[in-house]
Amino acid sequence: MATLLSPAASSIPAGRHRLILVLFCAAIWLPGLPARTLWPTDEPRYSLVAREMIARGDLVVPIRNGEVYHSQPPLFLWCEAAMAALAGDSEAALRVPSFLAGLGGVLIVHALASAWFGPGAGLLSGLVLATDIRYLLQAQWISTDMLLCLLVTGSLACFARGYGTGRRGWYLVCYVLASAATMTKGPVGFVLPGLVIVSFLALRRDLGEILRMRLFSGTLIFMVIVLPWYLMFWHRAGGESALDLVLTQSFRRYVSAWNNQQPWYYFLWRLPADLLPWTPVLPFAVWVSLRRMPDRDRLLLYCWIAAMFVFFSISTGKRGVYLLPAHPAAAILIGWLWDAAIRAPEDRSMARCLRWCSLLTAFVFVVAGISTLASRSALAAIEGAGPAASVLGGLGLAAGTVLALTPPRRSPHAAALATGLLAVVALVIAAPVENRRRNQSDFTAELTRQVPEGARLGIVRKGFEEISFYSGRTAEIELETGRSLRDWMKEPETVYAVLDRRSYEQVLSKSFPPWDLLARGEMAGREYFLIVKR
Repeated sequence: MATLLSPAASSIPAGRHRLILVLFCAAIWLPGLPARTLWPTDEPRYSLVAREMIARGDLVVPIRNGEVYHSQPPLFLWCEAAMAALAGDSEAALRVPSFLAGLGGVLIVHALASAWFGPGAGLLSGLVLATDIRYLLQAQWISTDMLLCLLVTGSLACFARGYGTGRRGWYLVCYVLASAATMTKGPVGFVLPGLVIVSFLALRRDLGEILRMRLFSGTLIFMVIVLPWYLMFWHRAGGESALDLVLTQSFRRYVSAWNNQQPWYYFLWRLPADLLPWTPVLPFAVWVSLRRMPDRDRLLLYCWIAAMFVFFSISTGKRGVYLLPAHPAAAILIGWLWDAAIRAPEDRSMARCLRWCSLLTAFVFVVAGISTLASRSALAAIEGAGPAASVLGGLGLAAGTVLALTPPRRSPHAAALATGLLAVVALVIAAPVENRRRNQSDFTAELTRQVPEGARLGIVRKGFEEISFYSGRTAEIELETGRSLRDWMKEPETVYAVLDRRSYEQVLSKSFPPWDLLARGEMAGREYFLIVKR
C-alpha cells in the first residue's frame, strides 16, 4: 500500500488532482466570503471578540464587550485577529481562516484516499467533501468548527500513516495536531481522535499499539502547546474563568446542556441531511466496503464515523455542525465507492451499484428542486425570496434531469459540479435577499450617529453582537428585561440603551426615569429602539 506522502501518492496525476481541488474549492467557496453580512449566532460573536483582541493588543484573555470571553480557547480567535490585522475586519477577511481550514481538510482527505486507494479515489473523495452541504457552508462561515475539523482530520491521518508504515514519528505529529485542536475548542480536540484511535485498536485487538505510540512524548507535546496559554489565562482572568472554560463550557455542556438540547436520535436524521447530495451513496459504500475494501482501512473509517456519532449522540446538547469532523471519513467511503465502480465496468454488481448511485443522486436534486419551488408561497412575505426560490428550484430540477441522463461513469464529477454551481447561484441571488431581511446597516448606522464614542451603552441580548459589531460601539452591559434594565436606567449619568419590543414596552408601561427615543429600526424581523436617559 502506498504511504501517505510517497512518490506514488504524489505523482503527476495526484498533483494535477490537488490543483483541480484547490481551483474547484476556490471557485465555489470564495464567492460566498463577501456575499453575506455576519449572520448569527457564531459570526458576529467571533468577529466582535477578534476586533477587541486587536484593539486591546491582548492575545491571552479574549474580551467580549468588556467581559472575559471563556467559551473556547483562543486558537481560532488568533487566526481571526491575524486576518483582521492583515486585511481589515470585513466579512470576507474574517471568513478566510475557515476557507483555508476547509481547503486543508479537502487536501488531507485527497492525500489519505489517494494513498489507500489511488489518485482517482483521492480526487472523488475531495470533490465529495468539498460539496457536501454542511462542509460547503462551514467553509464560508466564521466559527471554530472548520478549524477543529481540519486538525482532527489531520491528527487521524497522521495516526493512519504511523500505524500503517510503522514510522512512529508520525504519532508525534498526531499529538501536535490534537493539541492544536484542543486549543481550538477545548478537550473535545483530543477526545475525538482519541476515541477513534482507541476503538479502532480495540476492534483490531491491538491495544498494545497504544504503548508504542510514544505517550510520554505526546504528553509533553500537549503540555508545551496547551498549558502555557491556560496558565497565563488563569493568572490574568482568574481561576473562576479558567475553571468555567474547562468544566462548564466542556464537561457540563456535554452532560447537562443549557441550549441546543436535542433527543438522542437527533443525528439519525441530521447527519444524512448534512451529507446531501451524497447521502444515498453512503449506504452503498458501507455495504460494498464490507466485501471489497481492505479490512484495516475500512475499520478505521467505520470507527471514525461511529465513535463521533455515538459520542455526540450521548451529549445532551447537539448541533449538526458537531459531527463535521466525521464528514471526511464519509467522503472517503463515498469517493472510494465511486472510483471502484468506475474502474470495474465489467463487474455487473458494481455496474448496477454505479447506476443506482447515479440515479439516486439525481433524485436528490429533483426533490430539492421541487421542495424549493413548493416553498415559494411560504416565502412570499420576504422581498425577493419568491423569485429566488423559483430560480433555484428550476435549476435543481434541471440539474437532476441532466444527472439522470449523464453516463454513470461521469455522474459523480457532474454531481459535484452541479452542487458547486448551485451553491454559487444561491449565494448570488439568495444571500442579498437575506441581507436585506436582516437589514443590519440602517439601524446600526443611526446608532453610530446618535451615540458618541465612549458613551455608556447597554444592548439587549438578542442582536447584541450584531449591533455592537456594525455600530462600532462597545456595550457596557447586556440588558435583560427586569432588574438589570431598571438599574441601568437609574444610573446617575447619561446612558443609552438598545431595546427590543418586549423591553421597550416595559419601559413604556412602568415607572422609569425620564428618557428620550432617539431611533427605531428593524433587523431580521425584530424591532429595536434606541433610547437615552440623560
